[in-house]
Amino acid sequence: MKIQSCRTSFIWFRLLRRTYPWITLVITGCKIIYSGGIQQDREKVRFMLAMTRIDFVRVYQFLNDLLW
Repeated sequence: MKIQSCRTSFIWFRLLRRTYPWITLVITGCKIIYSGGIQQDREKVRFMLAMTRIDFVRVYQFLNDLLW
C-alpha cells in the first residue's frame, strides 16, 4: 500500500509541476477581471511573470507534432 501511495504522489507532483504556470495564468486572469485599482495592477504583473515561466517553444513543438 505504501509503494502505491508513493507512486501516486509522484505522479501528482509531476502533473502539478508541469501545469503550474498554466494554473497561475487562469487564476490570475480571473483576479484581473474581478479586482480593481492597485490590486488589479499587481495581478497584471503576476500574470506577466507567469507568462515568462512558460516555455512556448515546447508548446509550439507539441502543436506542430499534432498537426503533422
